[in-house]
Amino acid sequence: MRELILGFGLFSVMACTGEKNSNSPENPDPSEPDQPISEPNQPTSEPSEPDDPLVETVEYQELSPVKQLLRISMALRGTRPSMSELQRALQDPESITVMALEFTETPEFIETVADLYAEVLLMRSTALHMPSIGALSSESQKEIHNTMAEEPLNILREVVRSDAPFTDIVSADWTVLDELGSRMWGYHDYDSSGEDLQVVHYTDTRPSAGMITTNGFLTRHGSAGSNFNRGRVNTITKTFLCTDFTDRDIPLSGEIDLSDDAAVAEAVFTQTECVGCHQSMDPLGAQLWGPRARLTQFAVLKGHNEGACDFRWPCYPIPMYNPGAADNWQNKGLRGPNYFGYQSDTLSDMGANIAADPRFSQCVSRRMLSYLQQQDLDAAPLEEVVQFQELFEASDFSIKTLAASIVTSPAFLAKSATPESFEDSIPGIQVIRPEQLQRLYSSLLGFNFVIGLTNGGNGGAPYGNFNAMTDDSFGFRAMAGGVDGYRVTFPTHTATPVRLLVMAFMADEAASAAVEHDLLSTETPRLLTGVTIETTDEGLLRLQLKKLHLQILGESVDVNSSEIDDSLALFLEIESSSDIETAWKVLLSAFFQSPDMLYY
Repeated sequence: MRELILGFGLFSVMACTGEKNSNSPENPDPSEPDQPISEPNQPTSEPSEPDDPLVETVEYQELSPVKQLLRISMALRGTRPSMSELQRALQDPESITVMALEFTETPEFIETVADLYAEVLLMRSTALHMPSIGALSSESQKEIHNTMAEEPLNILREVVRSDAPFTDIVSADWTVLDELGSRMWGYHDYDSSGEDLQVVHYTDTRPSAGMITTNGFLTRHGSAGSNFNRGRVNTITKTFLCTDFTDRDIPLSGEIDLSDDAAVAEAVFTQTECVGCHQSMDPLGAQLWGPRARLTQFAVLKGHNEGACDFRWPCYPIPMYNPGAADNWQNKGLRGPNYFGYQSDTLSDMGANIAADPRFSQCVSRRMLSYLQQQDLDAAPLEEVVQFQELFEASDFSIKTLAASIVTSPAFLAKSATPESFEDSIPGIQVIRPEQLQRLYSSLLGFNFVIGLTNGGNGGAPYGNFNAMTDDSFGFRAMAGGVDGYRVTFPTHTATPVRLLVMAFMADEAASAAVEHDLLSTETPRLLTGVTIETTDEGLLRLQLKKLHLQILGESVDVNSSEIDDSLALFLEIESSSDIETAWKVLLSAFFQSPDMLYY
C-alpha cells in the first residue's frame, strides 16, 4: 500500500506581502571579491510519520537552493534568476517560496500561461492564414496570423495580469483586439483613437463565453460540412474539462454507412453506440450555430475579388456571427441545447456552466501540473491533482497561486526520493522549451533571433518578421521540441539530435551578440559586466567566470575551483591561438550549449 504525501511550501506565505525579512542581511553584489558565496547544506525534507505501519512514506532529497530557484524561475518565467535573486536564495533559502509568488507577477509568467493554452488549442498553427487584401493589403502575413492566433490568448493574458478568477477565460463578456484586428473583424466597439491593444465588446449580439466566442478561436476551430460543430465541441470539452469524446471506446457494428449523411443523422438517435456520445455532444453543438461555421482564405479572396462582400463571401472587416442561424440545429433535426443534461440555451450559458463545473478547476489544475512538470496529462495521481484543485478553488481560482504552489511542492524541488518506489512521484529534470529558450536569451542578453522575409520583390506585402524560436513557418520551434499546431501537435521533452543542433546554432548566435554588445560597443553590458575587451588580469577573469557559472549554469563555485580552472583554460587556449573577442565568443557558446542550459 502506498500513500503519496504532499506538502506545499506556498501555504506558509499565503498572507505574505513578498517583502524581504527585516532580519535578513542585505544582498551584496556576488561579483565583489570580499563577498564570498557559499551554499548552505542541502536540506532534506523530513519523512512523515505514517498512522498505518503498512503505509510507505516518502522522503525527498531536495535540490540545492540555487538549483531550486533556477528550476522555479525557468518553469514559471522561462528565464534564469537574476544575480540578486540568486544571492537572496543563497542567504535565505526560505525566501525561495516568496520569490515563486513574485515570479507570477511578471510579464514572463503571463507568457508561460499563454504558451500553455496556445499549445493545447493549437492556436499558433501554421495553417491559420488569411490574405493580405483590401483593408489589410499593407499588412504582412505574419501580422495577420498573429492577430488571429493571439486574440483568445490575449483574454488569458488579461485574466492572469489582473489575477482575476481564471473562470473568466470561459465566461468573460469581452475580448482583446489590436488595431489590425479592429480592421479585420466587424461589429465591435474598438476605439481607433485609443491604445493599440484594447479590451472590447462584440456588438453583433453574440452570446459571450470568453475565449470560446473569440473570432480567433472560431476561425482556428471551424466546423465543415455535416460535422455540425461536433469538432468544436470536442475541442472545448477537451481543453477546459479534460473530457475528450474521442477517448471513448465505441465499438462500431459496421451497419452504418458513414458516407451517407442521412444514415448518420438517424444513427446518432437510434444506434446505441452512437447515442452514448451524441446525447451529450450534440446539445452542446446546438449552442454554436450562430457563429460562422468556417472561414477560409478562398471565401475572403472571392468576397474581395468579386465584390460580393456578404456573409458567405466576406470582405474585411469580416462578420463572424449570424443571429438568424442560432436555431438552425432544428432544421437539421438535431438535439436541442443543454449542458450534459442541465439547462443551457446559449453560448453564455455554456461558458457559465463550464466555469461552475468541478471538472473545469480540476482540468486547469491538471493542465498546469502537466505543463510545469513536463508530464503526460494523466501522469499525476488523482489525489495529487485534487489537492491542487482544492487550493486553486480556495484562492478564488487564482492561476498565480496554483502555479506557485506546484513549483514549490516538495516533489517538484526534489532531485530524488526514497524509497525507490517513489522515484516516479517526482517530475525530475526538465528540458528547456523553445519559448523558454527565446525568453532566456532575451532576458539575459537582450537577444532575439529574428528572420525578416519579403516576397522577393513581386509587389505584394512582405511576409513579415519571424522569431526563430517561436515560429515554424521560417523558424525552428518544432525542431526545438515545440508544436507547430498543424503537423506537430505534441511537444517533445527529450534531447533529440535536431534539438541539440538548434541549441548549438542559437548558442553561437547568442554568444556573438553578447560579445558585440557587452565588449565591442558603448552600451551598458548585460552579461560580461566584470571585464572589458582589454581585460587580461586572471583575478578579474576568474570573478567573471564565477558569475557566469552561477547565472548560466546554476553553479555556486569558488574562484579557485576546478570548474573555474577548466573554463579559464579553455578561454586562454582560444585566446592564445586567436584573440580575446573570439575567446569570449567560444567560451560563451560552450556555456550556452552546456547540459545545464538544456536541462533544469
